[in-house]
Amino acid sequence: AAMGFYPVDPVSGQYQLCSPLFDKVMLQLENGKKLEIVCTKKNKDAMYISRVMLNGKLYDKNYIRYADIIQGGRIEINLTAIPAR
Repeated sequence: AAMGFYPVDPVSGQYQLCSPLFDKVMLQLENGKKLEIVCTKKNKDAMYISRVMLNGKLYDKNYIRYADIIQGGRIEINLTAIPAR
């Protein structure tokens, strides 16, 4: 969860998105690809996800699939201090 996602139900292959603790994480995957996770905050109190981008495209789900993770690429998570309605 510190990276920005965690498995709620490992059988489903879906990982719940959450607020990362780190500004940037780079994962070297077994298949040789890399996954970069970048977190930007409006201020130090920001803890709510306002927007997620996957490989430069707006991502509208609250989870990411294992199949997407192993493809590598870049996940950008933008945080704000006010939750979305």
